[in-house]
Amino acid sequence: MQTRTKVLIALASVVVASATVAVFISKPWENSLTGSGNTVGNIINRGMVAQSRGWIFYLTTSPPDGTNNTSIVRERLNGSRRQIVHSVDYGMILAFDVVGDWLFFSRHGNIYRIRADGIGLEHLNTNMRARSDRLSVVDGWIYAYGFGVAGEPNIFRMRTDGSNLESVLYEFETALDVNVVDGWIYFVHWDGQPEESFHIHKIRTDGTELTRLNYESSTYLNVVDGWIYYVNRSSYNAIYKMRIDGSENQRVTDDEASRLNVSDGWIYYSNRSNQGYLYRIRTDGTDREQIINRPAWSIHVIEDWIFFRPDVELGVEFSERAGENLSTPMYRIRKDGTGLEQFTALA
Repeated sequence: MQTRTKVLIALASVVVASATVAVFISKPWENSLTGSGNTVGNIINRGMVAQSRGWIFYLTTSPPDGTNNTSIVRERLNGSRRQIVHSVDYGMILAFDVVGDWLFFSRHGNIYRIRADGIGLEHLNTNMRARSDRLSVVDGWIYAYGFGVAGEPNIFRMRTDGSNLESVLYEFETALDVNVVDGWIYFVHWDGQPEESFHIHKIRTDGTELTRLNYESSTYLNVVDGWIYYVNRSSYNAIYKMRIDGSENQRVTDDEASRLNVSDGWIYYSNRSNQGYLYRIRTDGTDREQIINRPAWSIHVIEDWIFFRPDVELGVEFSERAGENLSTPMYRIRKDGTGLEQFTALA
């Protein structure tokens, strides 16, 4: 009897151990949610292209029938092994981010996550008083913003599994150009009034220490290496930079700029002073150069490549950012201006 008891205990131990191993094996990707997803420059340009673990992810329209049905597609940087990760039958995926093996996206104010290989779709924000059309994922939190509905938090956050929903900012009607960097959220406040109301603020990620940083109309924020780079709408859309405490505000270039993306010491932008063509300039204002004589929209920078859509409308500055035109292919070009090619086709 004693021997039999020992055998049963041993078998139970094996079963428990096996179950523990099975749980670990079934969710190895949960350990990959630390760190940040896309760069701030890519996110400000709608986050339509992202990179994770050797894959490029991007949004495209499918089919090209004007319905704005969208798909998230992934492929290798060389254009091989193209796969559709997730498609929607109606409506539009407004934003997405990728961290490790998880992809997060927003659609109709709802936030979802799905494995990067297209498995395991989950709806995260079941509380409909917290909706979003923009998001970024940083250090195990999803920061969501931009829906702008009265009575709902303008910026909120939740864990990457949908738990611990917290309001970060209620004070303002709309927060735009959100950058989550080193424990702070930098953003532009827009109250629906004339463009002079686009002022830069920051707040800690826990919702404390709301601080106004400037009194100039600003947009396309990129917070990089202790500086805030932005388009100064109060100064004919010139590119400016200032310290993250609001000090040392200074002009970088007189070009009428849009679509800023700061990467590796360079500012990439659409130069509206020259037909919206793609330019770059060093962050200290030197070595300004035109990359290509083609308009650039939705500027994303990944490794040595610049991804863009060549369909910018020069007469429209702010309102068009609510929805880029996904029905045109995306192109890419190397940072030195070589290797122009069409990267995406319609799905």
